[in-house]
Amino acid sequence: MFEALKNLFARPPGGKGAARLVLNVGGGGKSVALPPHFQGWEQLLLDIDPRVGADLVCDARALRESAAANSFDAIYCSHNLEHYYPHDVDKVPHEIIVIGDARALAEGYNRALGQARHDIVLLAHDDASILRPDFAARLLRGMSHHDLVGVAGTRKLAGGAWFSAGYPHLAGQIGMPTGDGGYGMTLYDVMERETKGLQALDGLLLATRRETALRLGFDEATFEGWHLYDLDFSLRASQEGLDCATCNDILVVRDPQGSYDEHWLKYSQRFLDKHKIRLGPMQSVFFKPELVSLALRSAEEWRLLTLHLIGGDN
Repeated sequence: MFEALKNLFARPPGGKGAARLVLNVGGGGKSVALPPHFQGWEQLLLDIDPRVGADLVCDARALRESAAANSFDAIYCSHNLEHYYPHDVDKVPHEIIVIGDARALAEGYNRALGQARHDIVLLAHDDASILRPDFAARLLRGMSHHDLVGVAGTRKLAGGAWFSAGYPHLAGQIGMPTGDGGYGMTLYDVMERETKGLQALDGLLLATRRETALRLGFDEATFEGWHLYDLDFSLRASQEGLDCATCNDILVVRDPQGSYDEHWLKYSQRFLDKHKIRLGPMQSVFFKPELVSLALRSAEEWRLLTLHLIGGDN
């Protein structure tokens, strides 16, 4: 079977001007329009349902064994990954875009979004480590309910730091390695699997639809450094009526945070100046309220604690 698939996937020799080839995974039929980027491309439709007129009736999880390298110029996969079991998600085509020379996070993210081809985009800091092996399925579950998801956020902004409002306005959790194999976890609020209706999100990890991210864009003109780009992006999303939420069971670790120095204060003031009409006066100085922090011996202990707090894994 795999040999037959490889023959189908093999690219014919094409000279200059040959049509570019896109593999549409689980597209539901060629009557469903692809994004404008693929106008003029040759489309090969892959679907497990023979009734949709697919060029290839196949389970997408077989692609790694069946498709030769460089078989396509692009792969388009929309509203498909959420139908797989957690342990199967990494078998479905995806892409990783690395921006190694970003002048700032906003600029780097905008550049990455311009290169992205899939429907769902995950934007993450280079120090973010995800401890759940089935995080993709959990993230996709969150994306099926919400417009923009992260791992920590607030229902109310009170300053340039997203957590300045303190409890009971915060949601999510973030860990940091302790150097002994354990983690120091800051617990903002993990009483449900997903917390919706947030005003802003921490930028450690953000996921949304590509078209949403492109439409909102990151303000690289105002935030040409490394701070406040995330609050600006997520606040504008919530102001548009998009549902910002945290996925509280993903478990993400970051390196110890840097200081809230004069650079942070500069961008904090820019953020407050930009949004003062909608938000009103807020404190530009850094303020950190009392937060709950726990020392955990392992990722498994963190997983079990989270499972207990959200009331199960169903």
